[in-house]
Amino acid sequence: MEEKLCSPDGLTGRVFGGLIQNRTMKHAYHILLEIFLLFLLVILFFQYRKVRKERDALYASNRGLDFELKLRSDSMTELKASTYYLNKLSDSLFSESDINYFKKRGLRNPETELLNNLYQQHQLIPQEAVLGGRMRIWHAALLGRQWAIAYFEDGHVAGNMILRYTVTDGTIEWEVLDSSVNGQ
Repeated sequence: MEEKLCSPDGLTGRVFGGLIQNRTMKHAYHILLEIFLLFLLVILFFQYRKVRKERDALYASNRGLDFELKLRSDSMTELKASTYYLNKLSDSLFSESDINYFKKRGLRNPETELLNNLYQQHQLIPQEAVLGGRMRIWHAALLGRQWAIAYFEDGHVAGNMILRYTVTDGTIEWEVLDSSVNGQ
């Protein structure tokens, strides 16, 4: 038996064969580890691209919202100026004689009743609402005994209209004479 252990095919072959086999296994583990790390790197790369696209989309959405906020802010500035103008205009164009005239036709508080009635006349607005908004009359002024001017909008589209009104036995009727949509 000693001869087998000392022979080149004996103990020496088994020891070197084991070392070679261990090196091959270590090499195989290193290759598997490198493949696994490469796989993780690819996954991370695609996740990074996905997050970057989402970030860019959110950034673009934010810019759009900033633009819309600026438009609404500009609209509010115009609205404040328009309100001031309409209030001054209505103060000077609806007189005591007009109030007495409408009291004789059945209105107790003519200016308030006329304006409140006009604010409820959504069907008179000649423009359809857009983007889920609801058209309504925001401001109005009475121009004497038979005319009124009104500002309408839905948050996206705005305009003005001139109306004629009549009062008979406390009943108010409205007719649109002309209108315009801002920007058109």
